[in-house]
Amino acid sequence: MNKIILSAMTAATALGLVMSQANAALLEAPAQAPSAQAAAKPNTMNITLNVLPSIIGLISGSLNFKVSPALTVGPTAMYWAWHFGEDKSDGVDVEFPTIWSIGAQAQYALNGHIMTSGWLVNPWFLYQSVKYNNKNDIDKDEGESGIGAGADMLYQWMWDSGVNLQLGLGLGYYSAKTAFASASSVGVNLQFSFGYAF
Repeated sequence: MNKIILSAMTAATALGLVMSQANAALLEAPAQAPSAQAAAKPNTMNITLNVLPSIIGLISGSLNFKVSPALTVGPTAMYWAWHFGEDKSDGVDVEFPTIWSIGAQAQYALNGHIMTSGWLVNPWFLYQSVKYNNKNDIDKDEGESGIGAGADMLYQWMWDSGVNLQLGLGLGYYSAKTAFASASSVGVNLQFSFGYAF
């Protein structure tokens, strides 16, 4: 009987030692890192180029600086010049248009991490100038300038390399003024951008 009691006490003591060592190992083990998708990337800037306008030679892009885990802000710019050529029959040389714009935008990540894949809200503002030159005996420069503002809803695909794509739709309000009149309009924006974050 005494042997049975002694054996049981020995087994209990051994089990207690094993459990103590297991608990110590768990306490000493490092915490697991969050998943790659949930953790914000260390990138602090994203340079993007709007792909669709480049098909017709219009250069449009942005610099986006990370100011918080979910938010970037930065400047935007666009330039386009198209020369139609010269009509020798009546001496008319028409160059239209030369367009440029500068502005600013913010991008907010709905998942809380701007440098990961997910939905983005993209409000923006710009100043735009359009100028063309009509030559017909007397040089005559004409043009217009105006402002625009709007917001887009984008989905961003972000890879670990920093390469990213943004695709989405939005609405914009534009107000333009010439020497003779002013006008305003509302338009739909289609955005397809290629970017690199670092």
